[in-house]
Amino acid sequence: LYMLDSTIPLINGSSPIDVYSKVEERKGQSSLYVVVDMKGSFLNSDVYPKESENLRQVLFDFWVKVRKEVVSKELKDVEKTLEKSQKDLKKLEDKNKDLHEDIANYNEKIRKAELDIESNLKEQDDKRVEIEKNQEIVNGVVEKLNNIGRKD
Repeated sequence: LYMLDSTIPLINGSSPIDVYSKVEERKGQSSLYVVVDMKGSFLNSDVYPKESENLRQVLFDFWVKVRKEVVSKELKDVEKTLEKSQKDLKKLEDKNKDLHEDIANYNEKIRKAELDIESNLKEQDDKRVEIEKNQEIVNGVVEKLNNIGRKD
């Protein structure tokens, strides 16, 4: 990247300069190289000590801004992860509550079924008694039928 005939007041007032830069990306970091042509010689700390220090400050301010952007993005990412984890926990807590309610409902159904079993057993006993009575009646009617036309 380059900027020709640029003015950067902190470096060279209102006089135009040419700025050349190169970015090298490496594993986990980037490096920025900057060369400034002061239109006669290149910026260096021997010939241009004040301007060199100003350039360092400009680059430092740039680094701070870029670093803040990177960390802000990182913050957004971890906040997003945190929010997702919180939502997941809420879902798990809701599921746990539902499961406890299911258990309570199933326990109530079991209690009711146990009462129904007791009632059913009593009804079975009552029905057996009824069947015995009906069997006696049937036996009496069969005997009556068998006795029709018999001479004793």
